[in-house]
Amino acid sequence: MNRSKFAFVLAAAGVGFLALLVFLPSRHGTFLNWDDDALIVQNAEFRGLGWTQLRWMFSTTFMGHYQPLTWVSYALNFESGGLNPTGYLLTNVVLHCIAAVLVFALTSRILAITMPRIGAAVLILASMAGAWLFALHPLRVESVAWITERRDVLSSVFLLASVWAWLSYAMGRRQAHLWYIASVGLLLLSLLSKAWGMTLFAVLLVLDIYPLLRWSRGSAQRLLIEKLPFLILGVAAAARALMAQSSAVMAERERGWLYRALQSIYGLAFYPWKSLLPIGLSPIYEHPTQLSVSELRILAAIAAVIGITVVLFVLRHRWPAGLAAWAIYVIVISPVLGLVQAGPQFVADRYSYLACIPFVVLLAAGIAKLAARFGSKWVGGAVAATLIALVILTGRQIPVWRDSWSLWRAAIEHDPTSWNANSNLGSLYFKANDFPAAERHYRLAHDAVPHFALPTVNLAWCLGRMGKNDECLVLLRQASAMDSVSNNDMLMIANGLKALKQSGEAREMLERLIARDPRDGEAHFRLANLLNESGESDRAAEQFRIAIELLEPSILVGPIDLQHDLVAAMYARSCRSLAGLLAARGDAAGMEKYNAKLRAIEAAAIRPGNLQNR
Repeated sequence: MNRSKFAFVLAAAGVGFLALLVFLPSRHGTFLNWDDDALIVQNAEFRGLGWTQLRWMFSTTFMGHYQPLTWVSYALNFESGGLNPTGYLLTNVVLHCIAAVLVFALTSRILAITMPRIGAAVLILASMAGAWLFALHPLRVESVAWITERRDVLSSVFLLASVWAWLSYAMGRRQAHLWYIASVGLLLLSLLSKAWGMTLFAVLLVLDIYPLLRWSRGSAQRLLIEKLPFLILGVAAAARALMAQSSAVMAERERGWLYRALQSIYGLAFYPWKSLLPIGLSPIYEHPTQLSVSELRILAAIAAVIGITVVLFVLRHRWPAGLAAWAIYVIVISPVLGLVQAGPQFVADRYSYLACIPFVVLLAAGIAKLAARFGSKWVGGAVAATLIALVILTGRQIPVWRDSWSLWRAAIEHDPTSWNANSNLGSLYFKANDFPAAERHYRLAHDAVPHFALPTVNLAWCLGRMGKNDECLVLLRQASAMDSVSNNDMLMIANGLKALKQSGEAREMLERLIARDPRDGEAHFRLANLLNESGESDRAAEQFRIAIELLEPSILVGPIDLQHDLVAAMYARSCRSLAGLLAARGDAAGMEKYNAKLRAIEAAAIRPGNLQNR
């Protein structure tokens, strides 16, 4: 290895090592009660690498995302450490370090193309600075310190590698056809981790124009044809992502085109602004109740987006890099600007992970030019001061994501009216049996979105635990009629109605839920109990049988945790009840079959949990 290659490798290692040092404290985090619980802790489907688990991973759109390779990475974490969050978080950190190294490699290659006369030392130092500006920025914390967002960093690693391979192909490196195949293959891996790379076709077209300078009338057709695989994969991923999101339960009500347009413009301005001034960050930026073109922040965003676009277009011949970076940013960020809404967030820090990389490359080029003109001493000092400031801000942001308490308190500090933050913090107090504090936060959440079922159900249950049964019943009935009621909401409503001696209404709710989702094992179990209590033994027996079939796969997969215990309790009670009903019919063989299932639970040391509060 010659000296220049050794310096490059050493610099790449330095980029990754510093990113590791800064983000290593995030390994002390826990699973959060924001998607981590449903996605990982309570989900037995991904736990293993057998055919059954892999088939589920490559077919599911659970929680609104198609991400089979992300599921595989979770399965590997589970195989090596169970539900110890440290392993999951360390994996996120390592992936982020790899992404940082790839940003360094891409930046150095683009600088070499656009600034061929730059010295090797300046090129490497400027590329390191750019990679660190990406890797050490507090906007990265959400993607790295939140286990759910593994898909961000994993898909980004593959996508950045795909672009690197594409540049090798486009620059005519040896065995260019292999680089081309590698680029397409890496894009596929990225899309199987998350649909971020759906816009890569358009990004590569921009790169052809600048900095590769491949675009001309004579080569236009060839350039388009060679990108057809990227276009096909991107369209397929976009369609799959749209299907996945439409299958998820949307928390927000539909919004008109003007609202979405204004949201998109605001988002275009938000991410560069927060990149320049990363203060006031929040785990969630909720949709405003109203959005008007006359608002100061919207007017400022419109002016900024139009102004930047016009200025860069006018300067396109003198400074093509500026327009190219802005175009790539707009292309990459476009799927998450809000035109196709998914989730309760107005904007989100994590969306900047890939989209702002073009600005990092632009900054690295600026650093290189300034260093060549004024000397690396002064420029290096300014860059070092900036990086130190970013490290300090990132060090303060990482503890926000350490646990659910710190997460939601930080969100409420940013926005005291946030219904998401108040609802989730209320749930923490509820589990801690601090019902007055839970009620306070649940009421704030309910008042913010009175027509949304989740906070209504939460408040109702809290009031029920406090003995305020009349108000609890009113709220449960209100929630049952809301369009936003989810499967879990319906279960909680049914359980609450039964506890309040409203068995008829509880039964209607469970039948409605089963009609919506016939594979909800708990719904069948709850309905079976109600039917059994009302003397409808034949229907009860059939519902217990269905519940057993649906619940059995979950209890056969470890580890033994609270959710697993609750499922095991429903399974055991279903077996016991069905065995009793079959015995009453004189079906000795059937009775023995389900008694044998009970004995199998005991032999496997599966402990049924307590269903009293469920």
